[in-house]
Amino acid sequence: MLYRFVLLLVSLLPNLIVGAQTKIPTAELQEDFAVMRDKICKYNAGLYEFVEEAQLMNYWDSLAATITQPMTEREFSQVIVKALIPVKERHMSQGFSKKSEYTIKYTKNQRKVLPLYVYFMDNDDAYILRNASTDSTIQPGAKLLAINDKPIQHVQQQIFDHIIVDQGVTSWKYFETNAKFNALYYQFVDTVSTFNIQFVDTLGITKSAILEGVTRKVYLDSVNTQTKRIFDIDSTETIIRKPLSTEFYDSISVAKLKISTFNKEKLRKGKVQFKSAVNTFFDEVAEKNIAHVIIDVRGNTGGRIKYLAHVLSYIKKSEERPELLDRTYYRWLKPKETRSKEEKAPKQQKDYFDGEVYVLTDGGSYSAAVMMAVFARELADAKIVGQPTGGRYNGTTAGSFKEVKLKNSNLRVRVPLTLFSYFVEEQEEGGVQPDIEVSKKIENFFEKSDYQLETLLEHIEQNGASQ
Repeated sequence: MLYRFVLLLVSLLPNLIVGAQTKIPTAELQEDFAVMRDKICKYNAGLYEFVEEAQLMNYWDSLAATITQPMTEREFSQVIVKALIPVKERHMSQGFSKKSEYTIKYTKNQRKVLPLYVYFMDNDDAYILRNASTDSTIQPGAKLLAINDKPIQHVQQQIFDHIIVDQGVTSWKYFETNAKFNALYYQFVDTVSTFNIQFVDTLGITKSAILEGVTRKVYLDSVNTQTKRIFDIDSTETIIRKPLSTEFYDSISVAKLKISTFNKEKLRKGKVQFKSAVNTFFDEVAEKNIAHVIIDVRGNTGGRIKYLAHVLSYIKKSEERPELLDRTYYRWLKPKETRSKEEKAPKQQKDYFDGEVYVLTDGGSYSAAVMMAVFARELADAKIVGQPTGGRYNGTTAGSFKEVKLKNSNLRVRVPLTLFSYFVEEQEEGGVQPDIEVSKKIENFFEKSDYQLETLLEHIEQNGASQ
């Protein structure tokens, strides 16, 4: 159900944006910056995939030269993010120490955020999906125009400028902004706790309102309550997005495998035995002689490659095992050296699925979920449906990670150690582009419907429900 997607976005609001005001001495900031760049150069096997070494070094030199005065942890975090963006690898990330004042104060709900759940559509219009303020005149579905006299598109761009993405990818910026707008607004736009907003209500009338910020707990509780009411869910029920689920549409010979994650820990917490569940799904597909399989990886931000390889083993059309990818990774025993390893496609299952395959994607499809889309297209002639993926088409830097701790600022930088290069016939710029592009509709956030899935089902039905 789409309401699970809505709650997923809300739950991603990070417990890291709180605004400690202690200033860190300039010399200590400069030391942290130097440590950061040295460790990235040492550990990241794919560092110069999309930026020339000289260009990156010059950029870092110029950025380091701007560190001329003490900064708060929040202010310095923006400098670190700016340092990571040119690498053009989303797996590179910056976070805060658990001991930092940011995390401590935020988890105690001492900071207040914009009391609106804001969502940007593909055309950059921003809608208010939920209202956690006391102003009942702001109805969900209203279009947000400005915050504190700043046009909402300017706010959006200011946030976009600080989001780390893969080379040529823009869809992840929308996904992350929609998931964390309140927090990103605080981190990269303004730390105020009062918000003067302009909006167009659901009747088309332009209005303004002054809203007081609310704590994270108040915000999340309100959004959860509203979502349950909108989708007619019992108020005592806990809304949980299942790691893996299946659905069969027997009348049109379609089966859907929804994979919300390839992450081992999330699957464990959801009590999902991945391989067993996939086996059971394809057994039922065979038993019912299903002609079309949909693999839904929308909002799936990745995990272990072995899980997607197991799915691929059921849908690949040939017994051949071509080279799929090359791993170039850091050698722990010999610093500054790397080694490579090529990996073949998985063995085809004896009872493999020989029908049509579709993969549903969006901007939240990242890392291993991108591999799912890329290799399903390569090995199973799958059609990609939905929106461009949040990760690039031709590879990623991920695998294991080195966490670099910056001792003076308490910031952490996560550095991916393995470069994955995909062997694909066609190279595309940016994310995996859909064969059938279907954007989300604002109505989906207020109805028990899934426009992207419904569009795909209609497409299948119109083009023949059976083979």
